[in-house]
Amino acid sequence: MIINQISIRKNCPYDTAIAESTYKSFKVEFVYPTKFEPLAELQLQIFDYVNWWNHLRIHGALGYETPVGYQNLRLAQPPLDNEAGCVSAG
Repeated sequence: MIINQISIRKNCPYDTAIAESTYKSFKVEFVYPTKFEPLAELQLQIFDYVNWWNHLRIHGALGYETPVGYQNLRLAQPPLDNEAGCVSAG
C-alpha cells in the first residue's frame, strides 16, 4: 500500500477541508461499522475500500464521477488559470 503525504499550504483552508471530509467518510462508511481481526484482514479491507473509493464510488462534488474518472477528464483538458492553488492574501 502506498500512502502519499498531503502538503498543506498556509492560509489555504481548502487543503484541510477535503482531507477532513475524506477522513470522516472513511470512518463512518468503513471503520465504525466493521470489526477487524487479524491485522492482515484489516490491511486487505483497507486496500479494497480505497480501491472502491477511487474507482467505483461516485462523488457529487466531482460531477458524479469517480476520483479516477474525474482525474482522467481533467487531464484531458487544458489547465485552468488558477490551477496552482490558493493565493495568500498577503
